Amino acid sequence: MIPTILFIAVFLGVAVAAPVHAAGLWLIVMITHGLLVELLGESATHIPLYVGLTVSLCILFRGRWYGVPHTTLLLFGTLICIMGFSSFVGLNMGNSLVSLTLYAKAFLLALLLAGCLKGDHDLRIITLYCLAGIVFGALITIYQHYTGTYSVNVDDVQRAGGLRGDPNDTAMLLIAGVPLAVFWLIESKVLILRAIFLASVVLLLFSMVLTGSRGGFVALIFISALMYIKRPTMLATFIGILLVALLISFAPQSYWTRMETLTKGKELQGSSSLNKRAELQRRGVEIFLSNPILGVGPNNFGESFLLAGQNRGGSGARIGSNADKGFGLVAHNMYLEFFVENGLFAGLLLLAIFHKATKYLLIYDQHFAAGFTYFGIGYSLALALLGMLISGLFLSQGKNSVLWFLVGVGLSLGQGRNQPVIDTIPSDPTPKRSTAQSLCLSLPKGYRE
Repeated sequence: MIPTILFIAVFLGVAVAAPVHAAGLWLIVMITHGLLVELLGESATHIPLYVGLTVSLCILFRGRWYGVPHTTLLLFGTLICIMGFSSFVGLNMGNSLVSLTLYAKAFLLALLLAGCLKGDHDLRIITLYCLAGIVFGALITIYQHYTGTYSVNVDDVQRAGGLRGDPNDTAMLLIAGVPLAVFWLIESKVLILRAIFLASVVLLLFSMVLTGSRGGFVALIFISALMYIKRPTMLATFIGILLVALLISFAPQSYWTRMETLTKGKELQGSSSLNKRAELQRRGVEIFLSNPILGVGPNNFGESFLLAGQNRGGSGARIGSNADKGFGLVAHNMYLEFFVENGLFAGLLLLAIFHKATKYLLIYDQHFAAGFTYFGIGYSLALALLGMLISGLFLSQGKNSVLWFLVGVGLSLGQGRNQPVIDTIPSDPTPKRSTAQSLCLSLPKGYRE
């Protein structure tokens, strides 16, 4: 309990003095939450919640929340209402209401960030805090590798769990840090800072390899391609080739063997992960088609999956029996899971929110009029968010606090206060006259009065 009180006291002081810095530190707490629980015990379970309440109240009382557009409020309000209806008509109302509460916290987090961030300076502060937390997570992953404390250590498969204890969840965070590190590598003018950010990129990539995440590998390929398309210079080509060579040299053969399963469609010996996930996806689609309007209720995918398995029997029942032991309770695809649990309309609203946040991030850099190849802070944040959204195709991370933090950052750029002023000096310094003044001056001097 004492560590929690100390955390709250520190954040209270920072939040009163500098709310944006407090929000950045809050983000680091979200990223490192798994490690805090491991070090401080169960008393640290709710530290992000207590810290968040402290920071939020300080932001509100200091008048640093400027509001959000009505369309954004309408999107979130309609979504939470539909999810509420789904909870009451779903399979297990108790489970659904608990899950609905967690989603509501994530939505409020996004709205808080959307209304309090102001200007390019705030964005840069947030990206530095985000990158610091993720790079720290990369160091933890590397430490686990060299000490042999793997989360998965079966036969020839050794995977480091990093901050979250789960290799795939950790990879989802690591992928978000890569474009942010690249942005600061390009943006920095001091040699020592460039060296630090280049080292950060290498650490993040090496840590991605240590997680052995196939979904993370797919997201990394996609994000890397988008970064290169944006800035296809000779230097970028050289650095890219160098990084690929380093990965090929230092990544163990077991990593590439695992990645080959993505193209061959054949699972590693003694593993059935791909087959089970394929069954989850297939049956998830069947459940959605049976309940397309309001779904089966939040957090009821696992229960509906088991019921479908019992009704079908055969192979479905066998997978259902594995679910009793912990497998199959989630869809390993946050989009499919959300559509199954909350229905078509709620799923479309969720996608609309993600699209809106990503769109605002992508168009933000256009205000700087620096050309297509400008790799700005908006584009880097968009890639960080896209990396997490792509990872969501392989993970059930719809309530991930870091994901919704980035969504809130994206939505904040839709505010008029966050449009950067590029040129405040008029090209013609001569004061402009009104139409009435011009007509008056055109008259003979005796008639002007």
